[in-house]
Amino acid sequence: MTNITKIVAYLDKRPIRTGFFAVLATVTIGISIAFATSLTTPAQVYAQVVGPPCCVPPPPSCILSADPSTLPNGGGPTTLSWETTAASDMIIQSSDSEGNSTAVTSGWVSATDFGSQSISLVRSTEYTMTVSGPGGESTCHTNVTVEPPPPAPIAPTCALTASPTSIQSGGSSTLSWSTKDATSFSIDHDIGFVTPVDAGTRSVSPINTTIYTGTATGSGGSVTCTATVTVTETPPVTNAPVCTLVANPPGIQSGNSSTLSWNTTNASSFSIDQNIGSVTPIVSGAISVSPTATTKYTGTVTGSGGTAHCEATVTVTETPPVTNAPVCTLVANPPSIQNGGSSELSWTTTHATSFSIGVYTSAYDYTGEGVVDVADINLLTQVGLGNVSCPASKTCDINNDGSTNIADILTLVKIVRENIGSVTPVNAGSRTVTPTATTKYTGTVTGSGGTAHCEATVTVTETPPVTNAPVCTLVANPPSIQNGGSSELSWTTTHATSFSIGVYTSAYDYTGEGVVDVADINLLTQVGLGNVSCPASKTCDINNDGSTNIADILTLVKIVRENIGSVTPVNAGSRTVTPTATTKYTGTVTGSGGTAHCEATVTVTETPPVTNAPVCTLTAEPASLDSGEHSTLTWATTNASAFRIDQGIGSLTPVAGGATTTRAITDGTTFTGTATGTSGQTITCTASVSVNSSGGGGGGGGGSRNPRVLLSAIPRVSPGPLANLYLSQIPYTGLDLGPAETIVYWVALIAWSLALAYLVLFGAVPFAGRYARGFGDRVSFALNERERQFRDGYTAPAKPMKQSVQAMPVATHGERRTESPREAPRGYSSFDGFRSFAHNDALSVEDIVKGLTRAPQASLQPMTEPIRDTVEPIFEMVEPISDSAESEMPLESEPKKTDETSTTPADIRGFTMALVEGDRTAVFAGLRQHMRGGGTAESLLSATACLLDDVYRARVEGTSCDPDIARLTARLATPTLEKLVMSLTTAIDSSYSTDVTGAKLALTRALSTLGA
Repeated sequence: MTNITKIVAYLDKRPIRTGFFAVLATVTIGISIAFATSLTTPAQVYAQVVGPPCCVPPPPSCILSADPSTLPNGGGPTTLSWETTAASDMIIQSSDSEGNSTAVTSGWVSATDFGSQSISLVRSTEYTMTVSGPGGESTCHTNVTVEPPPPAPIAPTCALTASPTSIQSGGSSTLSWSTKDATSFSIDHDIGFVTPVDAGTRSVSPINTTIYTGTATGSGGSVTCTATVTVTETPPVTNAPVCTLVANPPGIQSGNSSTLSWNTTNASSFSIDQNIGSVTPIVSGAISVSPTATTKYTGTVTGSGGTAHCEATVTVTETPPVTNAPVCTLVANPPSIQNGGSSELSWTTTHATSFSIGVYTSAYDYTGEGVVDVADINLLTQVGLGNVSCPASKTCDINNDGSTNIADILTLVKIVRENIGSVTPVNAGSRTVTPTATTKYTGTVTGSGGTAHCEATVTVTETPPVTNAPVCTLVANPPSIQNGGSSELSWTTTHATSFSIGVYTSAYDYTGEGVVDVADINLLTQVGLGNVSCPASKTCDINNDGSTNIADILTLVKIVRENIGSVTPVNAGSRTVTPTATTKYTGTVTGSGGTAHCEATVTVTETPPVTNAPVCTLTAEPASLDSGEHSTLTWATTNASAFRIDQGIGSLTPVAGGATTTRAITDGTTFTGTATGTSGQTITCTASVSVNSSGGGGGGGGGSRNPRVLLSAIPRVSPGPLANLYLSQIPYTGLDLGPAETIVYWVALIAWSLALAYLVLFGAVPFAGRYARGFGDRVSFALNERERQFRDGYTAPAKPMKQSVQAMPVATHGERRTESPREAPRGYSSFDGFRSFAHNDALSVEDIVKGLTRAPQASLQPMTEPIRDTVEPIFEMVEPISDSAESEMPLESEPKKTDETSTTPADIRGFTMALVEGDRTAVFAGLRQHMRGGGTAESLLSATACLLDDVYRARVEGTSCDPDIARLTARLATPTLEKLVMSLTTAIDSSYSTDVTGAKLALTRALSTLGA
């Protein structure tokens, strides 16, 4: 109750302040509700009132472009232009379509607001420009596209078919063709070029079997396709089956046996009566019979031509006859031949005194006498004169030319003359015959017992005419020559009557005739005059100078003049040629079977100029430096067309000589330069840069030595995010509010500004004054106490700490315990290296920090320190609201205190302190020590970034952090601390082949941020 009374009395005495805080609380609650419901955001409010933070440097930006951005096939020159803002350094790199990467600039160079550079390239390339500045890094890109070479011409295809594929003599067939990617199509056998090219038909009536060859020509070359039309003679009347049946012996005495022998032609079956039946083999065979009386045996032959009969009689006598009847057999082997072939007639006889063979062709036996003789010649003459008609089932048009004329009569005379006549030996023998038509040969045997006959037929078929298509080969030796050289064209042909060689380039065959000639020159002239357009898939700009002009026409005239023409000998030969450009020679072979082509190309290359071997030199200045410093590489070349340096520097210009600056060097490095000559030769030159290793003074502790930083893995990582988003990176869009909301917004903003001004004037300024007044005493005390500790033999810890003071009791779970001494919080100081408070000028603040960093690891022990009444805490300064009436009122709130208990490993804290102090040597030495101990560079930088980020969060959000790191970084402004964290985090990734590379880059950026 007493407290309530005091509060009421306090408020009653200060109505203005009470009203002000009431309004402030109301506005705060309203703004909180606006933020919570997303009516607006703190970023929008801040951006509208204040704008982007003045103390945060804007990120650099760049624009990179190329003019022209598209180059013709083969490449050419282009100009790179760029614009930069807020950038201090820049580098331009390129990566072409084959994966080659080069540096356009000589490493990192000073950035310019505007600039350009001429580049010559032969393939598509992407250019990447990287700019860096106080606000970080940024990249921009541009692409230069080199048009690809025109696609290779597509080879034409064709198909040629005949319907029907087989005709009788005098009939016709239809040739059908189809082509693709062809500009012309021609068919041999005097048909020539046909239209339409893509598809069409043509009727043909060959008199013999013919192979038609179609040739499709297009920009991709020529291709052939064939179709065969088979011509057959008018099918002759199907040959009637023929058989012979012979009994041997033809006469027997009762009780004896005889052998029946048969031969058949055009037969599918053969049977004999008298209860014998079908017999096999059908073509020829024998069977024994024993009739008791004279018996006639009849053979029946059946085939596709009908049925025929043959007979043989076996005579049975009681008394042996005085004389034996003669018997003969006649066989043709083979029984069927092609026209022009031959067959052998073989005979055997029994009881014969003579044997003769005559020719018989039933189709020409017009008189039906069973023999072809003069009587048949006379009758055929009467048919030819028109006096009589050709007998039924006979063939009077022997030559099949459409009429019976003198040619048929002469043919029949020849057949009659082919009668063989008497032959010897009588009992057995053979004779070769070559009939021109199917012929039946009849043998007549004569003996004391009488006369008998035997037959054999030779079937003659027409031999299909063989149409041999001509073939040729054309070879160039050598196939490739230098300009001014010569090559020998060698050819061979088959089935050829003539052979010619011409120069043919399908791209210049504008008329599609399959040859480059005067017609193509005339058409190209019309194209040059603008009267016609260049035919599709053809090349009219022969010299590739951008237009069709007199130079192209003269070039084509030269090509036409290089046609060689007809050459001899046709079957094989050679000819020497001396082309001045790559030339395709086309050979054309002609024969009875048509026309064919063969090709040979002579490639002409320019004689490579004699070039001297390249020479290069590479030097580094300085050749020995401290870790983290830069060296300048200077090169000079002779007879070189390109020069590049490894270690990430890439290609350099000018090639003849120049200089470039390396990145920060932390280990001994050898740079290798490679010079490439105009003829492709390469040579290397090297320059080595060593890193100095500085050691401490020996014996007696004299001399300065490098700090000893021991590192270990961090036991925990702060969960807070390490990345920040600046308001300057957020596009301003304004507040989408109505008039009423806008008025409320500005009223609340003004009230909030007044409250903030009050807090600054009556809170922050008094606090800063008190802190400044007590700063000298605290520094003096720390320096003198430090000196006393060294004098008394106290070992300094490895981290910068103030002298501990008397411990302050701390209550834990209701009990009191005494903590070990720990360091009091250190306030902000911008006087690094200030000596005025040190006694006898023994030590400075810088000496203390560096000395503590170099302390041995064994002395590192966590130190805690109570807060003394005489020492004012840095982050616990609040302005009391007190007078005689308010001294007993409790404080409404207290800011969150910084966590004074540190759990960070000493090696991580020592490394972080060396980094904040800007000690480049100690930083890189600590990194190497950590890597040798088995740790990773990423874990070390992650732990360091976490410590610094905790301090940044403590300043911005009031969270806890490591007190030692907070005191050490007190001299750094908050934006600088934020940039330091960003420098470490932006390179902690896996973009490099080894993580130590990213770590060195991060540390270099961090030290640059601190100006070290």
